[in-house]
Amino acid sequence: MIKPQYYWCPHGHTGQQHPACYRKYVSGEDKVAYIDIETSNLNSDFGVIYTYVIKDSDGNIISGKLRKSDFNNHYIDKRLVKELVEHLKNYTTVVGYYSTNFDMPWIRSHAMKYNIPFPEYGTMRHIDLYYVVKYKMKLSRNRLENATKFLGIKGKSHINPDYWIHAAAGDERSINKILEHNKWDVIILEKLHKRLMPYMSNTKKSI
Repeated sequence: MIKPQYYWCPHGHTGQQHPACYRKYVSGEDKVAYIDIETSNLNSDFGVIYTYVIKDSDGNIISGKLRKSDFNNHYIDKRLVKELVEHLKNYTTVVGYYSTNFDMPWIRSHAMKYNIPFPEYGTMRHIDLYYVVKYKMKLSRNRLENATKFLGIKGKSHINPDYWIHAAAGDERSINKILEHNKWDVIILEKLHKRLMPYMSNTKKSI
């Protein structure tokens, strides 16, 4: 097998620079990541990432959260964004919910703000289950909670609004509560994906 340092992907990078391309084109391995983030605001120029969770197809869960010390920095979530992007590079496919319009552009925006290299177009496949639910089902609402509840997938949790408020001040207990909620969203996301797989096309949409 070609060694990573001697492999050049279609984007002109070595296997060490684009590990996802290396796995995809050399080993043929498709490593899937289910991802969800929780933020302080719906718009990236007005908020920070509180937590993130990645669950891979092998059952591993990787997570990150803001620390109390992060609030002493000018760029509060820079450490977290860098950590998240580094983890993302280990996968060839990312699966989210409404991630085309929220998670991916949110993460990309802050990565660009901090000059952190975000996976380039064509390096990673992206599946957004929101659009599968929207076009393959006929529900009153296309939210993750509604889709999973309708299909009998349990685990969706709700957060006391006070936790969101206190998290903005760096309250660790509140951030931990948000992280717990975040983890459950990713767990049910994977279950939903498995239920929807028979009705989905093999999309080649990029991250």
